[in-house]
Amino acid sequence: MKFDIRTETFTPEHPVFLAGFGARTHKSDGVLDELHVQTVLLEDDAGKRLLLIAIDALGCDRSFMRGIRQSLFNAYGIREDELIVNFSHTHASVFLTGEDGDRRGHYSIGQDHWPEKAEDLDFTEDIAFYRGLRDRLLRMTGQCIAGLREGELQHAAGTTGIGVYRRVRTEKGTVMAPNYVRAFDRSLHVLELLNGSGKTEAVLFSCACHPTTMGPDNYRFSAEYPGVARRYIESLVPGATAVFIQGCAADIKPLQSANGSKFHSCTPDEMRKVGLQLGEEVGGLLQQGSFSSVHGAFVASSSDLQIPVLANPIGYFEHRAADPYTGEYERKALLRLIEAMRRGAERRDLEQNVTVWRIGERFVLAALEHEVANDYAAWLKDRFEAEGLVPVIAAYTNGVMTYVPTADMLRDGGYEAGHYIYCNLAGPLTPNVDRLICSRVVEMAGLR
Repeated sequence: MKFDIRTETFTPEHPVFLAGFGARTHKSDGVLDELHVQTVLLEDDAGKRLLLIAIDALGCDRSFMRGIRQSLFNAYGIREDELIVNFSHTHASVFLTGEDGDRRGHYSIGQDHWPEKAEDLDFTEDIAFYRGLRDRLLRMTGQCIAGLREGELQHAAGTTGIGVYRRVRTEKGTVMAPNYVRAFDRSLHVLELLNGSGKTEAVLFSCACHPTTMGPDNYRFSAEYPGVARRYIESLVPGATAVFIQGCAADIKPLQSANGSKFHSCTPDEMRKVGLQLGEEVGGLLQQGSFSSVHGAFVASSSDLQIPVLANPIGYFEHRAADPYTGEYERKALLRLIEAMRRGAERRDLEQNVTVWRIGERFVLAALEHEVANDYAAWLKDRFEAEGLVPVIAAYTNGVMTYVPTADMLRDGGYEAGHYIYCNLAGPLTPNVDRLICSRVVEMAGLR
């Protein structure tokens, strides 16, 4: 096998409106730490390539992905199934769009408030930022191709304690609050890339936890805890590059942000504690983990599902928008959805990308679009391990528009189940969404 890795910063050079929290009211006012974009290129003995791109951003829409996919294919012949773009989902960064106006969200880095109408947004700054990032990715990928060298990939797995489940059922419904007893998938995966001399040149690590240690009161750019963990790992392994891959973190928050029965916005120092803890957990695996070689031919597949919604009538949303107890951020989203429904422009299904990479006989990386609930990772892990496979389940990949809850979450309600209004969906996802997605992943991995 051959590989190469590249890392560059892409922090905006001037203030922009940070993505991730509806309570923010103005543009950014500084840099806490730099945002990074990373490319990891793998090539098997037959010359087949896989490209992983990791970006310190909240996510992207399909406009961004169309442009990046087409550009990489035109320049280097990299197909859709051979590309995974994973977002750390830090809420102290930006949300990315492209030049194609279709399927954009209702956010722009140039805004100074949340809009009531789609036409209130000007994407001029976003398009310029996209072009710069696209050109950077093309250059970095070209450098990876030119720098390919012989190496070995190794894997070890453990657990992490940085997260806590964030949904609690109460008499008044499901609320976002620390749930200290609810079990969830705490898997921590570490992948080492070793050069021909056996030296570690890259450490890829993956777990599931929202990078929301700091809250809406933070207006400085930051890679959040994943960036702190990367820097710590790189200090442990001099000369190596650390790369974070975000897992199914839709309903997981940092334990550090839990304060009794509520969550609070942490200070930068508290955020750094989370990153240091994760870095130490990765370091423990590097020192004492049971690593096995990941080798063999690459097999890649990618497909889109159309997940239907259970559409509500327009009157339902008009009633909610008129309710005096509806918050301003939610009210504006409802008004945009109502406007779209009046024009017949609402969405009746959600596009869901699934990309699966297999390396050799045992290793599987399944990457899912959007903010996927943690139970998906738990279910898929059990299914793959029952077949003797080694799975890594990622989310926030190739697009991040909304939450993908389970049937149980849809039944219980709560923030994740009701988030659909923020992307012009006319209702919640169909209750069998988990079966649709998991069965597709299993099928694409070659299991029955």
